[in-house]
Amino acid sequence: MRTGFDIWCLGPGTKSQAAAGTRPQAEAIGRSPRNRRAAVARGYGGSGLYVANTLSANMAKLHFASNFHEFVRDVQDIAGGLLVTQPTWQDWQNEKLRPHLDRYLGGAPGWNAETRMRLWSMLHHTFASDFAGWHEVCTIHAEGSFASQKMMLLHEAPMDLYCQKAREIAGLEAVTAPT
Repeated sequence: MRTGFDIWCLGPGTKSQAAAGTRPQAEAIGRSPRNRRAAVARGYGGSGLYVANTLSANMAKLHFASNFHEFVRDVQDIAGGLLVTQPTWQDWQNEKLRPHLDRYLGGAPGWNAETRMRLWSMLHHTFASDFAGWHEVCTIHAEGSFASQKMMLLHEAPMDLYCQKAREIAGLEAVTAPT
């Protein structure tokens, strides 16, 4: 199931491709951190109260923060260079420029220049503005640094269980450690 953020980001990104007359790049969209992020919850005695599994939640936070920049890169790649070089609204209102904008920025059938410019404007504000840069910094630091997330993973993970399982798989149970 897609989240609101996915719809906000992926919808316009794929529309940008449709406006250009090209097919969406499923391989890029499939790399969305949100598409791979999930935390397992546990319930308490049928009460309807659910609390996130903190180990899974911290793994998801680390994964999301580690991959968000790739997601932004993919949307920027799909949207194209006009994401940052698009004409302004004042250019659009200029009677001398308008015929050229209509001619060169018109897209696939059903996509006129004005519609594409509105789409690029929204994508610009979401993925290529100072506000977008702020989101990229907050993605890493608002959830705690990578180091703090890794410390929590080590603290919460059942490392003894993991080490025991590794010994079983490698057949080291019968081996006596040298003294």
